[in-house]
Amino acid sequence: MFEYRAQPWKTLYIAYTLLSVVFVRLPLWLVISALPWYRPRRSWNVTRTIVTWLLQVTISTIFAVGPFDRAKPDERTKDVKLGLVWVEGVPTDFIRGDIASIAEANNVAPARVHGYWYGKRDAAGHPGQSASPGEKVLYYFHGE
Repeated sequence: MFEYRAQPWKTLYIAYTLLSVVFVRLPLWLVISALPWYRPRRSWNVTRTIVTWLLQVTISTIFAVGPFDRAKPDERTKDVKLGLVWVEGVPTDFIRGDIASIAEANNVAPARVHGYWYGKRDAAGHPGQSASPGEKVLYYFHGE
């Protein structure tokens, strides 16, 4: 999966795919789909057949290069203007019962993850300060 994720291979693969679709595949698809017995279903018209083949190429390209780059921030990043904060994983002795057995079976352990702080900042303008007593905080998790 995502075998052409790194540059320059990603750009080259996308360029190859676009050129091959426009100059080779599309003309071939038009000729082939003119005959109903070469279509995926004989009841489909030419447009539906071409769109189906085009979607197949698009999806296979996405799986070859990835939808977009999601580079994780560097551990040393100090980009406080954007509100980057690091959240430490919980101690392993906090995880018990069914969750602990499932985590152990899947080799899952708590990890340090990054997030982005929205809202008030401390006196120095840095994000990520501790909540005040009685202050409500919304903590939203999104899997990676």
